[in-house]
Amino acid sequence: VSCVTSQVAECDVVLIADYAKGVCSQELIAAVIRAARNCCPPRPVLVDPGHVEIRCAPWEVSREFFVPANSQ
Repeated sequence: VSCVTSQVAECDVVLIADYAKGVCSQELIAAVIRAARNCCPPRPVLVDPGHVEIRCAPWEVSREFFVPANSQ
């Protein structure tokens, strides 16, 4: 988790896309969103969960963009 979150400040935008591969755990997604919000200025986060259920707390995802899959 820290390997990924430490790189967030180097980005203009963060895209989280797992495509149902199981790489993006709930812990990782929440940590990346928190890291993006803690940047100055905060980095926007785009989330394409594929067919993976995202179970972050509402305050962690309320201002993020979720991109539904074509079949959803």
